Amino acid sequence: MSEAEIIDIPTAEHWKQWKQLITAEGWCGFDDTMLTLFPISENVKMVVAVDSTDKSFLGSIVWAENDDLICIDTYYVKASSRGRGVGRKMWKRMKERLDLKKPMMLKAEDNMKSKYMSEEFPCLGPAQTCVEPRKDQLLEAARRLQSPTIEKSEELRYVSIQKLNGIDLEAFYNFDRKATGRQRRKLLDALFKLPCVTGGVLLNELGKVVGFSMVATAIPEGTYKLAPLYAEDDNVAGRLIEEIMGEVDSGDHVI
Repeated sequence: MSEAEIIDIPTAEHWKQWKQLITAEGWCGFDDTMLTLFPISENVKMVVAVDSTDKSFLGSIVWAENDDLICIDTYYVKASSRGRGVGRKMWKRMKERLDLKKPMMLKAEDNMKSKYMSEEFPCLGPAQTCVEPRKDQLLEAARRLQSPTIEKSEELRYVSIQKLNGIDLEAFYNFDRKATGRQRRKLLDALFKLPCVTGGVLLNELGKVVGFSMVATAIPEGTYKLAPLYAEDDNVAGRLIEEIMGEVDSGDHVI
C-alpha cells in the first residue's frame, strides 16, 4: 500500500474533492457560502493528503486564519484510508503552519473530543452549538422573544441588505464591526453577491441598525442555515428572525 504524501498548496481539483466529500457527508453547519468562498479566500488554508503513487485524494484539513482566531473547519480522511496514519500526518503538518499563539476553534462532533485532545488540542473555553429546528419551531421561538409591551414609538424597519445604500449601508458596516470586533466589509460584500444568501437589518426610527442576520442554503440540499444573528435585545432578535424567514421559501425543512 502506497504512503500518503502531504501537499501544502491545493489545486482546484483538491478543492473539488473537498466539496464533494462535505456534500456527500451532509455535514451539519456547512452552507453554500462556505463551499463557494473557502476555495478563493486568501485566509483559508488547506493541507491535502494524496496517494504517493497515483496522487488520488485521501483527505484534507481546512482552516481559516483570522487576525484574532484560527478556525479549523474540516478534518477528514476517506474511510478507505483510515488507520494508516494519514490524519496524524496531516495534523502534524497543519500545526507546523499555524501560529500556535493564537486561540483556536475546532468544529467537531462531541464523540471526537477525546481524539482531538490526544492530538494536543485542549477542549477548553467557550463552545458553539449547531441546532436544527423546523421552521415552525424557529418562528415560535421568535414570537416568544418579542415583548408585547414594546411601545409603538420603538417600531422597527426591516431592510434587506441588497437594498441598503448610503448612510444605512455604512450604519450596517459599523454595526457588524461593533458586534464582531472586526472590519468585515470585504467579506460582507462578497457574501451578499451570492445568490444563495438572504440577509437583512432592522433599523430604528433614528436610522440606527439594531440587528442583523442572514440565511443561506445549506447541506443537505433543501435545508437552510441561519447565522449569524446579532441583535441589541431579545425583541429585536425575534422580530429579525420573523422578517428574514419570511423571505425564505423553506417549507418545513430543517434550518
